[in-house]
Amino acid sequence: MFAFLRVVRGSLRYRWITNMIHRWIQRASNCFWLLDSLLLLAGIRSELTSHWAIERPIRYFVNCLFGCQAIAAGLRLFHALVHDQENSFLIVCGFLVVISLSFTFMKVFALNCIRKPIDTLRSFIISVRISSGDIHFDEVQQNNFYRSARGMMLVVYVLIILDTVLLSIPNHSAEGIIGVPPQFSWIGGPVASIVSFLLVSLLAVGFFPKYLSNVTCVGILLMGMHAKLKIVAYRYDRLLNEPVLNCGQYFTRIDREIRGIFVQQLEYWKHLRILKNVVGKTFFFVHYYAIFSIGTSGYAIQKVGINTLSIVSLASTLIFLLEYYLWCHWIDSLQDVADNIGRTISELCIRMPYSREYHAQYTGLRVSLMITWINTQHAFTMDCLGLFKISTFAFTDLVDTAYTMLMFLINVC
Repeated sequence: MFAFLRVVRGSLRYRWITNMIHRWIQRASNCFWLLDSLLLLAGIRSELTSHWAIERPIRYFVNCLFGCQAIAAGLRLFHALVHDQENSFLIVCGFLVVISLSFTFMKVFALNCIRKPIDTLRSFIISVRISSGDIHFDEVQQNNFYRSARGMMLVVYVLIILDTVLLSIPNHSAEGIIGVPPQFSWIGGPVASIVSFLLVSLLAVGFFPKYLSNVTCVGILLMGMHAKLKIVAYRYDRLLNEPVLNCGQYFTRIDREIRGIFVQQLEYWKHLRILKNVVGKTFFFVHYYAIFSIGTSGYAIQKVGINTLSIVSLASTLIFLLEYYLWCHWIDSLQDVADNIGRTISELCIRMPYSREYHAQYTGLRVSLMITWINTQHAFTMDCLGLFKISTFAFTDLVDTAYTMLMFLINVC
């Protein structure tokens, strides 16, 4: 009898665990659920996670953890400036850690300030207000977007886990740069181990979710708007296949279709203006932090040598470069789709049949299409608060500036 009960209890426990894993896998297939979970690890509230029972303890823990790491970084930098003035390596690394945490805090603060525009764009991306008239094509584009966004989010989680594992490996250099501040060297025993674990091993948990929340959030918005723009472009492409049997019927049908496209395009442009504002404000921190951090991280790697800390620093540098490049790539991809729309409109104007009887309709459609073409070509230019245009050319300038910073630190320090 007892053996039977143990078997039943074991099967029920196994079924419960299986159901729980199945639910988590289903949730993980949703890119926005993964994004909201990352924002929670960054200490940012969202509509989804606000209903979770463990939301507040997690948010308080990660924010307190980040605050402790920031205070420890400030104490280490102060000690290096006062007592280790001859050790330029410790001073440079101290400034790198403090500035990294400061920029991360500003990125999270900026993200919190623009939550309403982000939620507006998110609702627009999820909705079906943009349609090409081909349901299958629209579903394919939306599914491609969800798949790409989910892949990006999973890569972010893997990076956080790998960095946490690497930083958990004991390393003398890591203890000296991101470990317990010298002011607390009197701490010993289990307390010292716990403090070291919070400052070193959990640095990736306190830092990377906050730092990457910016690029993942805006990146998903850019990919979603790219998918919506491809749907608009495909609707223009379908106009090229309209048969020309009768000029009257052709102009009536084309005029009706173009009016429908214009309504959707105006809706898209309204949200595009919101996106440009979000990108301009958030990219400011990405640009100026990348200029400083990439060269400084290279200097630190060159001084430390090969160990777990240098591997994490190298991975972080590659993440900073990849973040900058992805922003520029996503924006350029929007412009590429806009250029395709322009070419389609041009071809549509060329193919449009002319008839003296329908001269007014012919002229009106051509003028409307040409105005749309001009507006489309210039609508997708994005800049960083008016300072410079965001494109892959900006990325090449960043690499050149970061290399200059690296050479300066190696020669001077």
